[in-house]
Amino acid sequence: MEPGDDLSEKEIESPFRYVIIDDDVQFDVEEEGKEPVPVRHFVKVLIEERAFNEANLTYLFTYLSNYYADPVYLGIEVHTSLMTLETLEEGIAMSTHSGRDDFRQFYKTAGYNRFNDRSEIFCYDTGKPGKFVRKFVNLPKTKKK
Repeated sequence: MEPGDDLSEKEIESPFRYVIIDDDVQFDVEEEGKEPVPVRHFVKVLIEERAFNEANLTYLFTYLSNYYADPVYLGIEVHTSLMTLETLEEGIAMSTHSGRDDFRQFYKTAGYNRFNDRSEIFCYDTGKPGKFVRKFVNLPKTKKK
């Protein structure tokens, strides 16, 4: 805890620092007069590089999967550097540039998916920059709510 932090002992605290930087819910095509139905949810997270490991990613994905329980389909991207994330200008000009993918060889990233059948998988980078190896992890199927 940093000086000046005023957290009560009962308050929930994450074991590492991260921030949600994008939260996008996509809806089914609306029928006239009906409420739109959320069908997909996509989240982007920025995490401290020193906290980027399988145990912390498992914690993060499990926590976010419970937090974002609906809709069933959930996709999460985890980044360890702003260099792998697009600015607003870059996102708008997407058709005129090649993106930030070249930086992913130097900064670790991870991805998570919960599919409509509630199966869950994530992958993440291990190893040294420039020579990352992608590791895949299957999580136990979540129970239907």
